[in-house]
Amino acid sequence: MWDNCPRNKEPSSQQKMNSLIDAPLDIIPLKIESDPLGSTMHVVWEEGNVSSFPANWLRDHTYSNPALNEARRQALFTWDKEKLTKHSLSTFTYQELMEDEKKVWEWAKVLSSVGLSKVSGVPPDEEGLKAVASRLGRLKVTMYPLVDHVYYQPSPSNVAYTSVRLEPHMDLCYYEAVPGFQFLHCAEYKTTGGQNFFVDGFMAAEYLRMLNPSAFQLLTHTKTTFQKIDKENHRIYRSPPITIDQTGQIVGINYSPQFEGPLQIPFDSVMEYYGAMKSWIQIIRHPDLAYSLQLGEGDMVAFNNRRVLHAREAFAPEGTRRILTCYVDTDEFSSTWRLMGRRYEEGLMLPRIGDYTFWGDSVST
Repeated sequence: MWDNCPRNKEPSSQQKMNSLIDAPLDIIPLKIESDPLGSTMHVVWEEGNVSSFPANWLRDHTYSNPALNEARRQALFTWDKEKLTKHSLSTFTYQELMEDEKKVWEWAKVLSSVGLSKVSGVPPDEEGLKAVASRLGRLKVTMYPLVDHVYYQPSPSNVAYTSVRLEPHMDLCYYEAVPGFQFLHCAEYKTTGGQNFFVDGFMAAEYLRMLNPSAFQLLTHTKTTFQKIDKENHRIYRSPPITIDQTGQIVGINYSPQFEGPLQIPFDSVMEYYGAMKSWIQIIRHPDLAYSLQLGEGDMVAFNNRRVLHAREAFAPEGTRRILTCYVDTDEFSSTWRLMGRRYEEGLMLPRIGDYTFWGDSVST
């Protein structure tokens, strides 16, 4: 508590001015008392300084074992085809998200819990997509245009620019900071086919843990190589297909078969790795896990790119199917989530939404 004393913060920036080196590890308070209403606790230290802590701050930042266990039990809504169909995919309109911040807060909560949502009525251009995606945070700059146009090209530089079926995958796994959230906006649809479908990677990983524990364990500790190599890029990054935290909870997925590169693992582990990956892929591709969605012009889907895998059916190349896409980093989304949470629902804890676990991380100040 001494380390977080409000008196040790610079008043304007609220940045800490003290250092742990300044206090003995065995420091103890002389007296602890609360105000008559129980809204603030005051701690009197040996040197006479007084630290005052609001009760809600203490509640949100307690690290007692019971409190941490309760926070860990906060469940995400994991889903397969049947479960999400019964639950009904949350849909918002472009207009309400642009005009009402409370609707943006509802949208953010859906994306943090379910990981997938739909928005209708988005103007069929880059500005419309940028406007609504930016409600959740600054757009991420990548090797692609800030808003990329995905459509059929006779000589594509990326398999996404073909008309063939794309199996479930995630984008930009060859980045160290993989985009947290992705937006797919249908700006033009004058063809047949091209239906999108989505897989909850957390649900798929839990199935793997249940059906093949040894494969699950291996894929949480063995790194896959992801790469993007062309005339203008030479990007390589290695990460485990399934990321878990210190308690064993699944907190992130890394899966992009189209961009896998040569393995860099011990020779004796290669066949075991491929066996585990085959079990993993069989689960990911099981039709019972895929939630399908046909996007019409003006429709947009937003999803957690660290959790939800996206895919599409083949479409007729002689027609037109133009999808606009962009990204928002998890850091940006999390900041927006906390800021809105402080306004509308103080005390709510941020779920596991990406490469890390956020249990115990509340929206109070």
